[in-house]
Amino acid sequence: MKTKFTIFALLTFALFILSNNESTAQWVQQNSGTTYNLESVFFTDDNTGYCTGFNPNTYMGTIFKTTNGGNTWDSLLISMGAPYVVFFTDASTGYVGSYGSVLKTTDAGSTWTGYQLGYEVTF
Repeated sequence: MKTKFTIFALLTFALFILSNNESTAQWVQQNSGTTYNLESVFFTDDNTGYCTGFNPNTYMGTIFKTTNGGNTWDSLLISMGAPYVVFFTDASTGYVGSYGSVLKTTDAGSTWTGYQLGYEVTF
C-alpha cells in the first residue's frame, strides 16, 4: 500500500512539473563578444543593464552597458583595476566596487567618480 502511494505521489508530482512549463525561465545563451572576465551584472529596468569585467592579463577593467535588454553591450571607458560588483539604487545612481576603490555614477553611467577606500588587497 505504501509503495503504491509513493508511486502515485511521484507520478502526480512529475505531471505537475511537466504541465507547469509557463513558470520556467527562458534563458538564451549569448556570446559576450569580449575576452574579459565578466563578474557582475545589474539591470535597472527591462532594457538597461550594466556588467563589470576585466582583462585577465592586465587586471584593468571596464563596465559594459546595454540599453536594449542585453542584445548589444557597449564598453564604458574607465580607469580602474578589476571591477567586481555593480549595483544601482535607481536608474541614475550606481556603484562599482573593486579592491580598494569604489566608482559612483549619478548620470546612468555617463561619468564616474572614484573613491579610494584607504586600503588595497593584494594576492
